[in-house]
Amino acid sequence: MANLISRMDNLQLEIILKAISYSKRLQIIRHLIKYGECDIERIARSIKVPYDTAFRNLSILRGAGFIVSRTSSARILFKINPLASSEVKILIKIISNHA
Repeated sequence: MANLISRMDNLQLEIILKAISYSKRLQIIRHLIKYGECDIERIARSIKVPYDTAFRNLSILRGAGFIVSRTSSARILFKINPLASSEVKILIKIISNHA
């Protein structure tokens, strides 16, 4: 893990750590690991937050590379990023093992 972190610059590390520093964002990651691709409404209901709070947290996770989104029939769908960096993939695995 130390080698992994030493390869990242400070900004990358800050963005990734900020993304997983809030329990609701960890819940989102766990939800997407368990259920796969979901829309914002389902995620918001699952973690018991308003739509705008879910959207803000999904945006942070997307910016850090944990998740990706696509639009389908006027809905935005989110899923775990299959092309995430190796650092993010390791953190996703750690999060999924501590669900």
